[in-house]
Amino acid sequence: MRKLIIAVLVIVALAVAADFGAAAYGEYTISQQIRQQFRLASDPSVRIEGFPFLTQAVGGRYTAIDIEATGLSVDSLHDLDVQAVLHDVDAPLSEVSAGDLHSVRAARVDGRIVIKDSDLGRAIGIEDLRIQPPSAQELQDRFPAGTPDNSARGHRAPIKMT
Repeated sequence: MRKLIIAVLVIVALAVAADFGAAAYGEYTISQQIRQQFRLASDPSVRIEGFPFLTQAVGGRYTAIDIEATGLSVDSLHDLDVQAVLHDVDAPLSEVSAGDLHSVRAARVDGRIVIKDSDLGRAIGIEDLRIQPPSAQELQDRFPAGTPDNSARGHRAPIKMT
């Protein structure tokens, strides 16, 4: 009986290891395809959420895929950072494994794009634009002692642009 339990545990451990290995390979493959398609200088980070991975891959439906890429170029913006979470992704295994991401569909995407101040400046015609948080003195001048705190009403401190 003990040998049977050990054998079952070994099989389960191998199945879990195979699932994680397949997920890592899938993440690597998607990362390479995104890098190539968007001509990125480095591999984006890709994480496929959900367990087990193999059942998601065979079914072509994934719970969520997290992607983070840096150095993306779009029109006059040349150094964008993109973070996205694709939810309920339909991606047929045969097409993805063939390198075709055109048929991939997500029910919802939550994302964030970070635009560097130098890119923003070029886009709006201010070549030397720099954006930085206000100094402690600027905050003190804006909100002197005894002044009600505007952050409680949803106001944010100003951003200094030079």
